[in-house]
Amino acid sequence: MKFRLILNFVVVIVLVVLTAEYGGRNLGIIETLEKTSFDWRISATAENARKYQDIVIIDIDRNSLRTLGDWPWRRDLLAKMLDQLFGKYSARVAAFAFPFSTPDDTSLLLSEDIRNRLMADEDIDTKERWRLRSAFDEIKEELSYDKIFMSAMEERLVFLGYLFDETGHVQGTLPSPEKFYDSNDSSKEILPEQIRSATRKWSFLRGYSGNTSEILTAAVGAGHINNYVDEDGQVRRMPLMVKNGGLYYKSLPLAILQRENASTILPLLINRQDDKIVEIAVGRHRARVNDDGVFFLNYMGRGGRNTDFESERDAVFRYVSAVDLIRGNVPKSFLDDKICIIGSSSEQLRDLHSTPVNPELSGAELLATQLANIIDGRTLVRPASAFFEETFILVVVALLLAAIFVFVGPLLSLLLTLLASGGAVFIAINQWNVNFEVLRLTPPLFVFIGLFLFNAISGFVIERRASRQLKDTFGHYVPPELAKQIGKTISMEGESREISVLFSDIRDFTSISETFSPADLTKLMNRMLTGQTEMIYRHGGTVDKFIGDAVMAFWNAPLDDEKHAQNSVKAAIDMQKNISLLSLELEKTGRQPMRLGVGICSGEANVGNMGSQHRVAYTAMGDTVNVASRVEGLTKKYETPILVTDTTRRLCGDEIVFRAVDVVRVKGRIEPLAIYEPLGLPDLLPVDLMQALEIYEEMREAYIAGEFEKSLSLLAKYVSNQPDDRLANVYEKRLNTLINSPPENWDGITNFDAK
Repeated sequence: MKFRLILNFVVVIVLVVLTAEYGGRNLGIIETLEKTSFDWRISATAENARKYQDIVIIDIDRNSLRTLGDWPWRRDLLAKMLDQLFGKYSARVAAFAFPFSTPDDTSLLLSEDIRNRLMADEDIDTKERWRLRSAFDEIKEELSYDKIFMSAMEERLVFLGYLFDETGHVQGTLPSPEKFYDSNDSSKEILPEQIRSATRKWSFLRGYSGNTSEILTAAVGAGHINNYVDEDGQVRRMPLMVKNGGLYYKSLPLAILQRENASTILPLLINRQDDKIVEIAVGRHRARVNDDGVFFLNYMGRGGRNTDFESERDAVFRYVSAVDLIRGNVPKSFLDDKICIIGSSSEQLRDLHSTPVNPELSGAELLATQLANIIDGRTLVRPASAFFEETFILVVVALLLAAIFVFVGPLLSLLLTLLASGGAVFIAINQWNVNFEVLRLTPPLFVFIGLFLFNAISGFVIERRASRQLKDTFGHYVPPELAKQIGKTISMEGESREISVLFSDIRDFTSISETFSPADLTKLMNRMLTGQTEMIYRHGGTVDKFIGDAVMAFWNAPLDDEKHAQNSVKAAIDMQKNISLLSLELEKTGRQPMRLGVGICSGEANVGNMGSQHRVAYTAMGDTVNVASRVEGLTKKYETPILVTDTTRRLCGDEIVFRAVDVVRVKGRIEPLAIYEPLGLPDLLPVDLMQALEIYEEMREAYIAGEFEKSLSLLAKYVSNQPDDRLANVYEKRLNTLINSPPENWDGITNFDAK
């Protein structure tokens, strides 16, 4: 019992370390489950959507692009949009969720070019030139789209977006960087070294797409539009501030709040705790942030472009089509006194993002969500102290359970585990709903349940389960009969051993598949791969993987096979017979027959369970595998069904008859490689073929010696005996070429530069 108690305590410590906030990042399942629990909580919060009236998304949607033309639009059209927002309608703010990095001067430059050409034309008299010059000067202002756009921004609350990235490439201009002031004393500017220390975990992005300096000057403010995409492709977080070149830049929502309710820009106030920034404030608004300068988006509903704001419960923000705005077909109540964020839900502008609540949310809606969260004071954060508090409580509760489990039975242990897990869930949900704080939910559940399972399962059951799992795993690679033989002595860890590797591939399978319907093609693939697998299993092979219509297999692993080379070649011969039978059936239906290429190489390779944290497979790696793949590819060049390397031929001994095909140097290898074709078992080969092989070998000797005309003469004698030999056709073409263009330094080696 004392031993069990100590062991339980050790298990608790191990589980806590594995699931800790930093250790858990190395245990992928914990982070995956934690993201799932976060998504579950955010989806539950957003189940009853809260319609947000004060923020409207002006959507450059499909209909707008179809009606007004593809993006990018001319800036005078965007100016008209602003004139409508602030003229016919009384919008409070307009913010563009994209940058204007380059000037819109194409039409202006073109008109000036035409003007200069006409002014230089000597066939036009002076009076006419001056008239043309005046005419062009009159339309110049009409073509200055950037000036028209900037004029539309004058004396209006128009904000611009810009985007940081990690490329290091810069385009356009950034606004002035931010200065920070103490939240307890708004007149006290925080020193740069203090800011650097407190923002060491903030994102540093080197590149950016800003706005042209002229357009940036015309706007009242600008902010970045960045968001964070997690490894699973979901957007859960957005940064309030981004570092670039040691300077700090605010988000677009923060820029709006800095100026929206004041005639001058309000200072950004920061609240620091333990040398970390925990809150950024502007005016009456407070935005709590994590220590990396971001907060979790508190999605208020499913939202999206395809919801009707008035009638559908999923709608969060009203979407107004840009074309309807420009044409003035929008009720005034929709836009009057509203913050309007201009973005796009069209795939053309590529600003759609996957989120836990909706797989396609526009970037404008992400910005609207961040802005609404700050205004409402509902920013979701993970407190700086959460890690230590969670770990302390988790360790105390887990150690208490570990001590109790030693003295109670499995039913009471299960009840206590459920109570502890339920308590953890209740606390996490309560903190989320009341304080908008994100506590990790997966670690306590993982530790409590893991501890219970450890105590509930005996060592004998664990051992039996491991043995059964090993057999089940190898059942995917080897025949069931062999899988039953696999016991504890078989290791799934990597080891180096001599194996024979086989690659097979159907020739021109793409053209064959085009004659089949998808359903019939699936049946054909299953039948073809099943037949090949049966041949491999029949000769004791291990199927590594299927690669489309191709198969990779190997012998002498996981079980020992002294005749791995012979068995691999015999399997290849049977695979050819199986494909021949299938081809006869295809020919009867008027379809193209199948031809199979097989390559085999024997040698040392690393064999074992390999892969990533998320997926592993029992496989082989090494030069032997690569050579087998190259040899399979050479069957196309030599029009032979099977090719093997010299190592395989030597290991087969006299059990199988081979003929030499060539000596090659394949891509990626310096050393030459002798390749052979297996013809079959000695007792089963026709007498005339054995006699013809003597002539074939003489032809090869003459070829290697550089006696090309003699070799061609012997080849003709061989073909008269074996007229259907495709390899002979290959040599006939090669010898004719060599006779017409003799090489200077002949070594008998054929080089292949491609795979």
